[in-house]
Amino acid sequence: MSHPVGTLGAVIVLVDHGAPARDALLSVIERLHEPDPLAPVTVAVPSPLAGLALRRAAGARAGFANVRFTALARVAELVGAPGLAAASRRPLTPAIRTEAIHTVLADDDGPFAAVAGHPATAEALAATFDELRPLSEADRAALAARGTRPAAVVRLYEAARALTAHCYDADDVARAAADAVTMGTATAAEVGHLVLFLPQAIEPGEEALLRALAAQDRLTVVLGRSGDAAVDAAVDALAVRLTDALGAPVAAPDASPAGPAPVAHRIISAPDPEDEIRVIARELDERARRGEPLGRVALLSRIPEPYARLVPEVLDAAGIEWTGAAPQRIADAAAGRVLLGLLALPDADLARDEVAAWLASGPVIDPATHRRVNAARWDELSRRAGVVRGSGQWADRLALQCAELEQELATKRAELEAPEWLLERLARDRDEVDGLAAFVADLAVALDVPTAGTWHSFATWARALLARYVGTERHHADWPDDELEAAQRID
Repeated sequence: MSHPVGTLGAVIVLVDHGAPARDALLSVIERLHEPDPLAPVTVAVPSPLAGLALRRAAGARAGFANVRFTALARVAELVGAPGLAAASRRPLTPAIRTEAIHTVLADDDGPFAAVAGHPATAEALAATFDELRPLSEADRAALAARGTRPAAVVRLYEAARALTAHCYDADDVARAAADAVTMGTATAAEVGHLVLFLPQAIEPGEEALLRALAAQDRLTVVLGRSGDAAVDAAVDALAVRLTDALGAPVAAPDASPAGPAPVAHRIISAPDPEDEIRVIARELDERARRGEPLGRVALLSRIPEPYARLVPEVLDAAGIEWTGAAPQRIADAAAGRVLLGLLALPDADLARDEVAAWLASGPVIDPATHRRVNAARWDELSRRAGVVRGSGQWADRLALQCAELEQELATKRAELEAPEWLLERLARDRDEVDGLAAFVADLAVALDVPTAGTWHSFATWARALLARYVGTERHHADWPDDELEAAQRID
């Protein structure tokens, strides 16, 4: 069933070691466009960055029209999801899946009953269910026959699947897309000819989609070999899996010989990563002063940390514009830290150290005064009062400390020679201890979990917590733009 690459046929293109896979892909697209320059072509890329680089390369080389670069899972979603939605099925979100696992665990008295409530149990089962999903019923039955624990895992998997039968996952989407291609739906026709570029792995549902496209001569698979037998084993196995549908692999068109290996022409030694990035910043500044476009410069590192954090910080400090992955997660933003810290306080029973760390994690607002709390001061006062944990201990020991300060203040006032600054300090300490006690008492009430137990009630509760202790927009006037954006995304 192998066809020349110049026709719109189903074929495997094998790029051997030394030939640039990008050039092979562009040649494939050119030949696919020979009959009709506007014929739709979809390139399934291994990653978003690969898609971006290939799109730019295609625009610089030939300016292809009606060619889009996206992930294979996205292609399956575009083609298969409409049919599933028409059947009143909904996506299997992580939240729904986790709830289903918790439900079947609660109803099962097997070997996982003792740890059914632990979050790690649900996480481990979810990962195992991903491995069970591609197996046939016979394979799962054979696995269940190997012992009590495997049987329990398979039983829980099947129970969770039954509980979420109204939902669909990635495998369901891919198989629905295969059916849509076979039926010739309008959405499937918009995909045109699919070019699967350097796939890392193919799931069973995705393979069904590929075979449906291959049956209509609308699939080209571009595989790359590195020359390393261990690395190429997966590529060779994938080629064998698809040979019956696509025929034997053909050589990449217009494969150019390997060029000279890149060689570093300058090596700089720095004592630590921070100095290393500063040297790079100075180098970039010198290049910019010489008129060189910095858009053609890429900074690459062998490991993500600490460079993913340091590079943006140093470049921002130097006033050098850059583009790339954001180094900060939403969870690391001020609103994220405050919210996650809040949700963790009940598990620690309002331990003093945890409360102090939470108060210092971001701009926490006191609901009574609508002002930001003095985290360092409250940390000192609670330590002096001897608070360890528990809302009752916070109330009792802060009340005792407040009474002691009130008694000391009365005693000093009775002394005619007591300095005014001492009286003011004692009064201020008393008021601050009293304010801290009221704050913690209010916090203990606010952290009561909603009794409804629904996602809507939890989300509403969390939003109220965030508004109560981070404040509204008028409290964020001095926040940087990135912090404001993160707070909006969390909301």
